[in-house]
Amino acid sequence: MPLTAAYATYGFEKGSIRMHFYSSKLVPDIECKVEPPDNKLIDRFCLQILPKIHHKIKWLNLESSSMKRILLATPYPYLHGIRLYSINGQMATYLFNNRYSLFESLKTQITSIMISLNDEHRSLEEHLVTRVFIYILNMFNLHYFNFRTSFVYDEQVSLNDLLHRQQIFSQTLNELHINVETFNDCIYLLDGRLNKLHTLYIHVSNIHSDRLINHKVNC
Repeated sequence: MPLTAAYATYGFEKGSIRMHFYSSKLVPDIECKVEPPDNKLIDRFCLQILPKIHHKIKWLNLESSSMKRILLATPYPYLHGIRLYSINGQMATYLFNNRYSLFESLKTQITSIMISLNDEHRSLEEHLVTRVFIYILNMFNLHYFNFRTSFVYDEQVSLNDLLHRQQIFSQTLNELHINVETFNDCIYLLDGRLNKLHTLYIHVSNIHSDRLINHKVNC
């Protein structure tokens, strides 16, 4: 039988607090499945605990169903990192390409993001994964960005479209984790448009390229 572990905990880390809000179903030989936490537990954190410790929270681990309640429960003046679970493509588009986004008030202070896109359906709207990647990169001044997508998807991040390449730019990003479709995408990411990047973890679905790195950002 699967085991279920609930996480709505907090721990001190050099004077700061890292929060975890999700539950996980542990299935033998299958990766951990993130599920919504108990509503009563979230109510207690939002009403009783978060208002007392919000000024010490520097990182939030959130899943989709409780994310809004937690982000709106209190200000987070020192929050600099978030990890998002169980986020589908359409939800990510709304979160990061909307002036009413939950993250609008936090976009100048968030420097680290980890996100795993996970849809129930394998096929997505064309280029949706790439657009979400661009939305997040453009919304924040990130130093660390871990953008992963399930390999059941028909597509990963692809920069073959000129319009998409022209929107990729960052003067702050130091470390990037990403899945891309072809080796050309890897080359585009390394041609100078991410000029502060020093660490790249990349999974390439198709190792093939007929291009050379030109160290220019004109295209």
